[in-house]
Amino acid sequence: MIEASRIQFRNQTSLTFLNTDNDPRFAQVLVRVNPRGRSRGAATNPATRSVALDSFLWSGAEGYAWEDIHRELSTRIPEFSYAIEGDDCLCFRARCQPSEIEWFLQMIASYFSSGEVSERGFAFAKSNMIRGLQVERDGLSLAKRAVQRHLFPNQPQLWEPGLNEGIELQQSAVERWISRHMEEGTIEVTVVGDVAKEAVVQSMLRSVGALEQRTPISDIASAEIGEYPNPGTSKISYPKNEGDGALAISNWILSPGPKSFRERVSLTFLERILRARIDEQLRQTMAVSYETKVDYWSLPAFSDIQRIRVQADCQPESIDAALEVIESVCRSMATDAPSQSDVDATRALLEREFERGGRSVRFILENILYSLDGHPEWVEEWSQIEAGFLSEIGPSDILEAGKRWLQWEKAIVSRVEPG
Repeated sequence: MIEASRIQFRNQTSLTFLNTDNDPRFAQVLVRVNPRGRSRGAATNPATRSVALDSFLWSGAEGYAWEDIHRELSTRIPEFSYAIEGDDCLCFRARCQPSEIEWFLQMIASYFSSGEVSERGFAFAKSNMIRGLQVERDGLSLAKRAVQRHLFPNQPQLWEPGLNEGIELQQSAVERWISRHMEEGTIEVTVVGDVAKEAVVQSMLRSVGALEQRTPISDIASAEIGEYPNPGTSKISYPKNEGDGALAISNWILSPGPKSFRERVSLTFLERILRARIDEQLRQTMAVSYETKVDYWSLPAFSDIQRIRVQADCQPESIDAALEVIESVCRSMATDAPSQSDVDATRALLEREFERGGRSVRFILENILYSLDGHPEWVEEWSQIEAGFLSEIGPSDILEAGKRWLQWEKAIVSRVEPG
């Protein structure tokens, strides 16, 4: 099992560290700000969350404009990205040489010691978003947004913004949203790579670990999903002059979702077998879909709710055939156990993925070490997988998952087509 070090600093920041030469002469850094801080003040306009981090970064810090900071980033950090994830968590990622870790952490620290949302930063981020929405005339993309809003009508943090929401957005809303991250909650730094532990600890002490004391969040509330649509089929149309594609989509909201490790792994097997069968029939045999997607995932900001989605991209004249196949395959998965050969093939595929993941610095950073902070139970589960737990999952486990979570009568079906 991977052995990592974790150090807690007095100011509500922490460092998780693992030395590995899997990526020689490089290190990968993940900084997560307020990772479990969705306690209050969720934005009602989805555009707020969409532009918040751009507004914040493009405002600069400690007297430096974003253009200057970006120039230094481009020179020092070969790979840099940022995003808002999960429970409104701000994430900053870097892959760099060990000598640049301290500069990167100091840059992040400067934002959380003196950063703000400036008028210039907000205006640039807002105009950039609006330009993108104005030139987007892809009706299918707009329809996908409508599907998400249909599924979760009371959860705007799960929506992508529309043009009117972008135009209406005010700087004060972004300032309120980002202010929660400036002084409250934890900052968790994870470093994996070909670097000495003591050097990283000293870099932390001179950067994130030297920030002013942050206020712990003690009132973190579990988000409620609220109402979601009744099972059945709905039609979502977009203007004919904005495209000619169609989508056949089936969603299952798992609430409550699977709790035990065995249930989650069984659902993963179910997802992979379902994915193979849908693709084989719709894309390879019938040739009515040019792309199929099947996924099982947890919804951001909701700890006990998960979702299964089956989607086929097709032409409007093929949507009925696509939906018939999706229904037929899903019904069979909920009534008939898969063959042992299907289970064995799926197990072999998952084992190869986990084996590759165990050698990948990015996988270790994003999954295994993340669990030390947010989900300590994952460490034990990873150990079980290494010990051969996948071999314990059989046809009966997958059938039980299908019976419980893939009932067609509970499917929320969307027909997306021009009209």
